[in-house]
Amino acid sequence: MGYGYYSGRQVVAADAAATMPKIDITIQKYAGPAGACNASEIGKRLVNPWYTVPYNADWAYCYVISNPIGECLYEVTLKDPAPKGGIGTHNVTTVNQILCPGQTVYVPGPTKLFKDAPEALYRADAQGRGRETGREVSAYDSVAVAVAHPSTMKIGIQFTKYAGPAGACNASEVGKKLVNPWYTIPPNTDWAYCYMISNPNTTDECLTDVTLEDPAPKGGIGIRKVTPGGETLCPGQTVFIPGPTKLFEDAPEGYYDAEVYGYGYYTGRHTFTEDSVAVSLWR
Repeated sequence: MGYGYYSGRQVVAADAAATMPKIDITIQKYAGPAGACNASEIGKRLVNPWYTVPYNADWAYCYVISNPIGECLYEVTLKDPAPKGGIGTHNVTTVNQILCPGQTVYVPGPTKLFKDAPEALYRADAQGRGRETGREVSAYDSVAVAVAHPSTMKIGIQFTKYAGPAGACNASEVGKKLVNPWYTIPPNTDWAYCYMISNPNTTDECLTDVTLEDPAPKGGIGIRKVTPGGETLCPGQTVFIPGPTKLFEDAPEGYYDAEVYGYGYYTGRHTFTEDSVAVSLWR
């Protein structure tokens, strides 16, 4: 902006580059168990830059594509040429769809078998065009997939024995209605044990022949197969098993250890753990 020396008239010039909208796109390529491509699994079962597939488990890539700032994008595409698990070319936005600032999409790759691994680092690219300017923007990321060697496979199992109201044996009630190490039953209320059994996502091997034993004479479940008929409990998986419903009059019951054990699907190694909880009456 300036003024004429004689006329005093104002003149203004605009820099097109200075007013050009910002444009950006990001991509994170994760690997993890098949079916885990969602926000809640990031950093848990979905990892980068290296994922180790548990024995005999399915796996897949997961592509997280975001528009962090600036103008909306159209013709957003994803390309991953990885020959084993890659998605190839995929349209993230179809006709008349756009990806605007603050929006994120999760694109699951094809489900692959244990035998399809390993796979080295392959770059996945995301690109799009600004809806207003037509400018192209792109980003890339990569992740590798390995298989656990039997001699180095980590194996383990986690277990908590809870007590609480009958019918409350689910994840949302842990630490609320389901408690450990002591549960006090309200008057004239039914109660039950709840057994939470997990294969931690820090292990490398699925478990088979997982068995629960609780000899508690009043509320215990006895012996129960957690993985019947050749089923497996793989890293990151958790199951909740409700004990039998008991009456208020069946309490109290002291501490009785319940035990859970299983065997590595591939190595055959044994793993076990135990826990207990007590039940008292409201006085």
